[in-house]
Amino acid sequence: MASLRVAHPKVNIKEEVSEYYIAEDISTVYEGMIIAVDDDEWNRFRHLSDAAMIVLLIYLAKQVNLKKFKKNKRGVKRKNPL
Repeated sequence: MASLRVAHPKVNIKEEVSEYYIAEDISTVYEGMIIAVDDDEWNRFRHLSDAAMIVLLIYLAKQVNLKKFKKNKRGVKRKNPL
């Protein structure tokens, strides 16, 4: 979420983006990615410095379509008359 806040400074990420929808999207894609992407491709990420990883995460966060993960705002909760 931090990389999204940096990549989209004009958006209140905490209020407008659903962590639930992001987690659901990741869990949906993860299994296929593990099957389709070779281990050698993942190895390049192991050797990145902290600074390089930060730059990469912010770059990737800029590609995220935030509308896809928009929070559904709840209405006012009504009191039970009983």
